[in-house]
Amino acid sequence: MLYVLAACIFAAQMLNWPLPGGTSLHLVGGALAGIVLRPWLGELALVLVLVTQCLVFHDGGITALGYFLNLLKGLIEDGRTIIVATNDVNLASEIADYVHIISDGRIVGHGTPEDILTDAIVLKRARLDLPIIVEIWNSLGMVADKPPLRIRELVNKLGYFIKRQQVSTPGP
Repeated sequence: MLYVLAACIFAAQMLNWPLPGGTSLHLVGGALAGIVLRPWLGELALVLVLVTQCLVFHDGGITALGYFLNLLKGLIEDGRTIIVATNDVNLASEIADYVHIISDGRIVGHGTPEDILTDAIVLKRARLDLPIIVEIWNSLGMVADKPPLRIRELVNKLGYFIKRQQVSTPGP
């Protein structure tokens, strides 16, 4: 069923049907896949479609994903309220001000991304992994400090840590 639905979405998107409101069949295809196949397999179906379009037909599937993320960030900067339902903790850590973690129809955690998306216990209850930035931070042995959630924060904290180490280490 996964491959059949992915092929149907792929074929429908090749027809390039613009929809009212400035959207396209990509987002509608994603919603259809999520409804029919449930979120995890629906996401996989859409990834198959976008990767095929990007790598085989070179039509900018990755560019479309980057554009979508930039569009969300722009709307957030304009002060708009956006509700996003996603299983992508990395995306949530980049754009969310407040997070609800839902598992089996129940809220198992809610709060700021800094509090919830760094809590391995809450994420494990929902069968989610820590954001990749948090995993990198933890793998560096920095568990005593509050982990960053965004790449810019990681770079700044690592820069500060390196400068602090250089100051505390006497020269030759």
